[in-house]
Amino acid sequence: MTLQQLRYVTAVAGAGTIEQLAEYIGVEPAALSATVEQYNKVCAEGCDSDFAKDPHFLNAVAKAPFYAHVTTPSLGFALVTTGGFVTTNDQQVLNEDYQPIEGLYASGNTCGMRFGPEYITPIPGVSIGMCLTLGRELGKYLAVK
Repeated sequence: MTLQQLRYVTAVAGAGTIEQLAEYIGVEPAALSATVEQYNKVCAEGCDSDFAKDPHFLNAVAKAPFYAHVTTPSLGFALVTTGGFVTTNDQQVLNEDYQPIEGLYASGNTCGMRFGPEYITPIPGVSIGMCLTLGRELGKYLAVK
């Protein structure tokens, strides 16, 4: 049984090769190998043209053992999203026509477009700071509304 066949899982798998790791986590070995090769290429170039990752954090995946973290999306698998709901400055959630949805607000980690193209990993406290600040601002807006 692969890790992906389990209904609820959060686990770390380790393997001696990328292909073996792919089998453990239930993905196509060729696809994972191609992904690792592309990532190693941008590491060698010192510039992540795919995701604009800070060059300081580019570390090639080159030496075994290789690890992968697997989790069930329904359990949640990210600390923050660079997506999320698109909102007005008053944190009103916008519909597909970019019009506010009456009575629906998003703040903190559910509010989209906070970080632009990437999550700013080297700055501790950014996410909690956004939650506190946007929560306060939303409270002030609703108090006078």
